[in-house]
Amino acid sequence: THTHTIATHACCYDSRVRTYLGDCFSNHWMEDADTGLIHTETLQQQWARVRNATNTSVVCQYGDLSFANSTPVASFIAEGPARQAAHKARSLPSDAVASRDIVIGTLRQRLAHALPSERAALEAALAGELAARQHIDHIFAPLVKASLAIIANTSCNQSECYQVMKQRMYLSVNDCHSFKRHIISHTHPCLTCARPPSPDTP
Repeated sequence: THTHTIATHACCYDSRVRTYLGDCFSNHWMEDADTGLIHTETLQQQWARVRNATNTSVVCQYGDLSFANSTPVASFIAEGPARQAAHKARSLPSDAVASRDIVIGTLRQRLAHALPSERAALEAALAGELAARQHIDHIFAPLVKASLAIIANTSCNQSECYQVMKQRMYLSVNDCHSFKRHIISHTHPCLTCARPPSPDTP
């Protein structure tokens, strides 16, 4: 449902169960399936509609796509009374939150709907999560800055270091040097890393 480098997003917070009910892609897919078009809409058309509706991540396709343009969605989804009663299209609430921030987002939502007796505990939990996030950022920011200075001969300010740390990267290499070069080239496309000389090199 999304690429390796773009996070999925949760949405549709429910104050009764006190959590997000799903991710944006899944909710848009279910909404499309409930519009009553499954007998005329092909898999490809459904994918395009869901892709256009999902603006928080990149919707992807996998597997055999040879029949996507000719096979209706109804070939894979049963038509029952519950679905027939839900054919009116609905818009999803705009409460999407990135996967890395779901814990913080959930605590904020719970705090917004909290009873007076619950607020102190939730405020403490939220403050603890934010403090932990800040503590980790302070630990890793100097490491990122030092690594860029040593490996890529470049420097970054605190804000740039935080941006590097928060990027999602698809790690497709295992060799130590290739991994290092992969990270640097992803975060700084204009930079290159030369392989260090072999210990046997005179």
